[in-house]
Amino acid sequence: MFKVGNVDASVEAVAHYNLLLTQAMFEALEAKGFLTKAEVAERLQKLKEETKLNFPPLQ
Repeated sequence: MFKVGNVDASVEAVAHYNLLLTQAMFEALEAKGFLTKAEVAERLQKLKEETKLNFPPLQ
């Protein structure tokens, strides 16, 4: 059951949490043989090309 209420978190904290959660999921799926890093990179590139948002290049 989830608790309902106010949560104080910065955008940076939420982004960092999402990054770690996503990385953990990809690593678990890769360890179980469901996908490879190359497949994730390929799909990410395809999604970047399909999206209308303009993301700044990662440095």
